[in-house]
Amino acid sequence: MYDLDRLSRKLAHQLLLCEEMETCGVVLHVVAMPMNDRSPESQLFATMRGAFHEYDRFRILKRTRDGLVGRGKAGFPPGGTISLGYTYVKHADKGGHYEVHPEEAAVVARIFRLYVTEGWSLKAIAAQLSAEHVPTRADRSPTGAGRKYGAGTWYESTVSRILSNTAYIGTLHWGKRQRQPGPTTPDKKTAWKTTPKASWVSIPVPALIAQELFEAAQSRKHHGTRLSRKNSFPVCCMCPAAISACAPLPQNRSIRPGPVMALPVS
Repeated sequence: MYDLDRLSRKLAHQLLLCEEMETCGVVLHVVAMPMNDRSPESQLFATMRGAFHEYDRFRILKRTRDGLVGRGKAGFPPGGTISLGYTYVKHADKGGHYEVHPEEAAVVARIFRLYVTEGWSLKAIAAQLSAEHVPTRADRSPTGAGRKYGAGTWYESTVSRILSNTAYIGTLHWGKRQRQPGPTTPDKKTAWKTTPKASWVSIPVPALIAQELFEAAQSRKHHGTRLSRKNSFPVCCMCPAAISACAPLPQNRSIRPGPVMALPVS
């Protein structure tokens, strides 16, 4: 290979892979390092280069993030995944802006109307849009038609995210989540974590719905979450504890979430 950074830009990985190759009898030839012997000097030189490769990687990541934050603070929305109802128009020099997509914006407005005004559930809205084969945001991509259940398939989670997206009232928040190592993949950032609100970057975009309609949707979602079966447990009317605390269940039985109920008095 040309240099050790083609193998990995993490020093620990470089040392581990080189050691495993040596154990297996594999000779690693590096073009940028003519000394291929295992002398202390050559090993020290390889370790120093590996440390600088890792340092250079961190610098690239920092410059990239600083550039994205700067673009956001300047009012330029990020590229990549675009919310349903918008199209991204790239400027000739740098950055870009959102423009309203009329057909998709009508779908967003319809979802809010069905949920707030007509009282439909998330499941009912998703089922109706799927029955009508209304294109989703994922269907924009060239691979959208190859989704597991085909194009125009809506899920409750998709409808829920649309109802919580502040971009539809004119404010897009960038930097709400950040990559982090996963529980089973400590060397790969496969999980997400929510960042503090103070670090979010607010970017103005065209609004699609009224502020009052959005707040009404959040109020209903909050009320539904609080009364959800998974967030409530049967409570004894004789004491403030859950039924399982004051009346243990028989072995191999479990309490399922449900409404408040009373225990028979013996």
